Amino acid sequence: MPGPNTVFKETCQNYLKEIQRIDLQEISEKLGLTTHGDNFFIRCLNREYIISEHGFQTISHEAAPYDVFIVLSRYLLMCPAVEPAGAELSSFRDFMDSGPLTVYFSHDIETKTARHFAGKKDELIMACRSMGGYESGVSAGYDVGARFDVLPKIPLVLLFNDRDNEFDATVTLLFEKRAESYLDAECLAILGNLLCQSLKT
Repeated sequence: MPGPNTVFKETCQNYLKEIQRIDLQEISEKLGLTTHGDNFFIRCLNREYIISEHGFQTISHEAAPYDVFIVLSRYLLMCPAVEPAGAELSSFRDFMDSGPLTVYFSHDIETKTARHFAGKKDELIMACRSMGGYESGVSAGYDVGARFDVLPKIPLVLLFNDRDNEFDATVTLLFEKRAESYLDAECLAILGNLLCQSLKT
């Protein structure tokens, strides 16, 4: 039976073969890719990656981590034919095929992030700024609200209420409804986890 590393390698190779068939110039505007000379770039979680026949590399030529590789690959391969509608914000559980991952998303991503920043609102604000977070655009009252362009066409909103005498701290992550036209639920969960892990480090 092949080990995990072998499976990961085969998955990456299969994605690369599919990506090589894509006309990046054709989809660049639809996905918000940028160009410099003959190179195409994509920004993910405040880091820029070069798209090449070998995969995705940072400007300093570091290979993208496996989970980032998967998300970027799916983002390129799922490019919608037309700009999708649905700019309203939605919770993860409202997305197609999110069912098996909703408990993980709620407990391992949102709740654990809330516990980490409980009583540390100012630390969270600084962490959000360091990750390129900006005004959330959500009018309801939250202790912290930030919007992140985790991918060019996929903003992610984080809303935080700190603990008080009655309630524990809470974190809610929201995507635009049209995010599911760009990525499947598994990749959206990966993005949520990557963002929260980056905020905590």
